[in-house]
Amino acid sequence: MNLVKLPFLLINLVFLILSLALIGFGIYVLTDETIIDRVISLSNLTEILKLSPTGHHNDQPFKDDADQKNKSTSDDDGFLHLHGFTDPISFLLIFIGGLLFILSFIGYCGAIKDSRCLVALFGVVLGLVFVAEVGGVCLYFFLFKPDIKSYLTEGIKSHYNPDPHPTGPGTRLTVIMDYLMIEHNCCGINSDADFAPVYDRRHLSHQQIPEACCRLNITNFREVNQIYESILMSSNTKADEINPNFIRNRGELLEFADDPNCISGQRTTDSAYLGEENGCFNKISTDWGTFIIIFGVVLAILQLSGVAFSVFVFRAAYYDFHS
Repeated sequence: MNLVKLPFLLINLVFLILSLALIGFGIYVLTDETIIDRVISLSNLTEILKLSPTGHHNDQPFKDDADQKNKSTSDDDGFLHLHGFTDPISFLLIFIGGLLFILSFIGYCGAIKDSRCLVALFGVVLGLVFVAEVGGVCLYFFLFKPDIKSYLTEGIKSHYNPDPHPTGPGTRLTVIMDYLMIEHNCCGINSDADFAPVYDRRHLSHQQIPEACCRLNITNFREVNQIYESILMSSNTKADEINPNFIRNRGELLEFADDPNCISGQRTTDSAYLGEENGCFNKISTDWGTFIIIFGVVLAILQLSGVAFSVFVFRAAYYDFHS
């Protein structure tokens, strides 16, 4: 009996630790509004996005500019629902963590008390959770993934601001998208073609893709940070209060480009990230894919091991009872 009980208890201990980690992370995501910015983009982007109109790191804008700030960010949040989107994720993580905690407690009590009922309950519920996870993965790839890509693509086409120094609605979304493209060496959600209606709408015939889509030789992000600090601060500041000496624009990124014509119709794959293989959705999925696969395989092994050892413990308890 002890030969199968010990690994069963160890598996329950792992589930207990995992449940506490999920609950803690869920609470952290629920209470920290900047978590999405740190997850999807460069670490220093978070501080840039928190800049007040004066240039100081302060979450509270000028009282007179509060309405303007809310107006400038409302379209971004209305489209992406970034921070509103984290709430259901937070509650889901807390729910899953709570379920795992209760499940590990049931399994532990069942093993210690040699309760076949509790051990069987542990195995059945854990098996159902595994089946639900497999179903969720299938739903994502066959049902939700195309819709998510389409939703993000339409959002970029509608809200991305192609101006060299964007202001007003769409500024925050534009900065986040630029940082994502620079960090992951990608362009657009699907490809550079996502930006065609954006530049056509502004009649910018000399430019067809953002500067962030170019192949840039950047070793120090200080200059890049200063450019976007200028954009965000001036976007949240009244026109007569903007310091003209501080104004920077995204055109300065071309100083780091291999080819200054990378944003025009003369661009090539050697000067910019073109084609579907360089779309940000696929690039970021690939960058995170290895980690997600490893985590999924380890979790599946733990769950299947838990189900298997629950059967072994149940059988051992059954034979001990009848012996």
